[in-house]
Parts: sequence; structure tokens; C-alpha cells
Amino acid sequence: MAPVSLLDCPDEVIDGIVELLPGSVVKALRLTSKRLNRIVSPYLFPVLYISCHQLDLDVFRMVSKNPLVIGGVRELVIDDTIVPPSVRDWPTYQKVVTFPQDPNDRLDHLELGEGETLEPRWMNRQPSKVKPSEEAWKLFNSIAEGHHDNRLAHADFDALKRALHRLKNLESLVVSNRMAAEYYSDGGA
Repeated sequence: MAPVSLLDCPDEVIDGIVELLPGSVVKALRLTSKRLNRIVSPYLFPVLYISCHQLDLDVFRMVSKNPLVIGGVRELVIDDTIVPPSVRDWPTYQKVVTFPQDPNDRLDHLELGEGETLEPRWMNRQPSKVKPSEEAWKLFNSIAEGHHDNRLAHADFDALKRALHRLKNLESLVVSNRMAAEYYSDGGA
């Protein structure tokens, strides 16, 4: 019997094979032919994520413009996290970056009363090995500012509204909010 190429198989057989492949292989297969692109594209983003973070918005918009890709989305995760302006100041950034690595030590690490500011020198236990840098803080601040601007413009809501009618195979919706509250007593940090 002569060897059989994958492309000699019916679409249903290829589809069954693709279901078992890891995402990196699916991406590569997609680029080999128009037929494989049509068959494997729905497997690229089984879970799609949207938030006010610019990169998330860009990916969401890109996926939602491609009918083959968005047709495979089974789960949509909507992240409604807000980063308050107080978390973006330099002393707070330094404190958060140097949190103890053990999450159980973080409560004691803060020792804040209502309205107190965070000072990195108020350490109780050993800080993490991460050293806060102004360059990283500026990047964080820039990303947080873009997040805030997108939130004010309802960019995530608008993108979702435009794409909703194309999410025909959606089976699950997850709404997440990892709110960074102003005060630890409110659930922040």
C-alpha cells in the first residue's frame, strides 16, 4: 500500500487528529496550506481573554476579526480588574515588589493602619530577592495608565460588543476581578 499523506485524509479525520495536538503544532500546521488553515484555525484560541490591558485588547480584536479563529472560542474570560492610582506611586511599588515570597508573611509585612502609606523600610521579615528598579516602575506605571485610559474609554466593552455576535460556539463565560483595593483591610495587596 502506498503511503498516505495527511492531506489525503478527509477533513473529519484531520480534525480528530488536530484536537489532540498542542497549540504550538496547531499554529505551525495552520501555515502549511489553506485547507489545514481552515481546519485547524478554530483550535488556536479555545479560551479568549479580554481586559482593559492594551495587549489583551489587541489580541481580542485580532481574534474577533478572523471568522475561522473566533469560531473556535469556547470560553471567554472577562477580567474587570482595576488598578487604583495609589498603587502606582514609587513607595508603594517598592513595597509591593519586595513582599516576602511566602504569601503567609505578607499580611504581617504590611502592618498598615487605615490611610497609612506604604514605606519599603517597614519590613518585618525577609524581603523577596527582587530589587525594585525605577525603569520597571516606569514601565508598570505606563501600562497601568494605559489600562486606566482604556477603562475610561470603555474599550473592552466596545470590543466585546463588536465581537459578541461572532462568538457562536461560546460555552462558558468567566468574569474575574483581581481588585487591588486602596487599603489592605478592603482586600487589597
